[in-house]
Amino acid sequence: MKIEIEVSEDVLREELQRQAKKLLLDKLGNWQLKDELAKVVNKLWGENVEKVVREELANTDALREKVVATIERKIQGQLTALMKKGGSE
Repeated sequence: MKIEIEVSEDVLREELQRQAKKLLLDKLGNWQLKDELAKVVNKLWGENVEKVVREELANTDALREKVVATIERKIQGQLTALMKKGGSE
């Protein structure tokens, strides 16, 4: 006795897609997913915040120079305006 079953590639593909979809939906519906995502987000958030802080601390001198230059320009502008105002009186 010999039995042969022929299954087309389309039928196999559709069944594989259906099974994969079911597995993914089950995984997404799992109550632990929220906790797992929160752990990953918190880890990445902390790492990236730390990276930004370290970069900014490394650039402290450049930032300080920019702040000083901005303040000096503002003061110079105010002095110039006061001198012009005083000279016109």
